[in-house]
Amino acid sequence: MPNELGWFQGLWRRVRGQQGAPATAPPPIALFREFCERPEARTSAELHVLLDLWEFDQGTEIAIYLTVRARLRWHEDLPEPEWRLVIEDGRVLHPDRVDRALRAIARLAEVKHIQL
Repeated sequence: MPNELGWFQGLWRRVRGQQGAPATAPPPIALFREFCERPEARTSAELHVLLDLWEFDQGTEIAIYLTVRARLRWHEDLPEPEWRLVIEDGRVLHPDRVDRALRAIARLAEVKHIQL
């Protein structure tokens, strides 16, 4: 018996966006997902790469406790002070710092209507 609904299944795949093989995510989204999935400690360099892909401003160099170099980073679409990120240079970051950066990126994706 021939597949009488074959045309309907193909149409349904196109409507849902499934064109055979699943589409690969753009690099910013793929790296964001990798950050969320891997529970390992992250370095400031890795986080700076992620923020660069999401087009966060290069920021301003600051000093914390007068000795620790850090960078204050933000995105123009997130003007609220709560989304400003302070990232110490050359360090393994505390999980709270990484979580805060991931929340800022998730908020940016929400503002820009990007599906993560």
